[in-house]
This record gives sequence, C-alpha cells and structure tokens, in this order.
Amino acid sequence: MITAEDYTALTYLEAPEAFSAILPMAEELLHARTLQQYRREDIPEVPLTIFKQALALQVAFMDSRGIEGWADPAMMTAGVTLGRFSVHSGGGSSVQGAAMELLAPAAAALLPTLMAYARAWMGGECP
Repeated sequence: MITAEDYTALTYLEAPEAFSAILPMAEELLHARTLQQYRREDIPEVPLTIFKQALALQVAFMDSRGIEGWADPAMMTAGVTLGRFSVHSGGGSSVQGAAMELLAPAAAALLPTLMAYARAWMGGECP
C-alpha cells in the first residue's frame, strides 16, 4: 500500500534495507487491527493517509526490532534469565498482551481514528 518513497515522505527516514520484506507483515498486522476495513478501494483520502502513516510507523517499528525476530513468533515472547532473576515479554501468556507487543505504539495511537473513519463510511456497521 506504500512505496519506499511514501515511507520516506511519511517518516522523513530512508526506507530500511528490509523494507520489502517487512511491508507485507506490517500491512497484515494493521489490516487485522482495523478489521480489514482498509482493504477497500473507495477509501476517502484523509483516512487513507492516516492508514499509510500508521503503516509507515509500523514498518519503522518492525525494522527497529530486526527482521529476524518477526519471522519467528517464539522470539517475540522470549525471555531471559540471569541467576535467579527472569524477565519475560508479554506479561505472562496473555494473547492480547502479545498481540499489542507486535503493534507499534505510534500506530496503535492511530487505531481509534482509523476505526472512527471506518464506522463513518460503513454507516455504523463496523464493530
């Protein structure tokens, strides 16, 4: 949905080396969180721009964590133990907590706006 040039225009950063590998995963995460509403072709310009901003932010977030970790879901919930101290991501086995760790905080902040636009053009049918 965005190109490397779009990414640069939206984030003021050069597109990451792994941009083409990260983009499909980032896009699927956002489509899942927006209930697939942004797969449509008749999206108004303002919400489409916000979706693209969220997508660029998600790509940047995923790149900052490294492409290798996103390919292996076990890496996302991994922890570390040093002596008698352990730290584990996800705060237990919460599926919702693990899902939120996948989403960039800046992209997550745009979700209410994206869903409000989706509800508006769907006539309130979007959950």
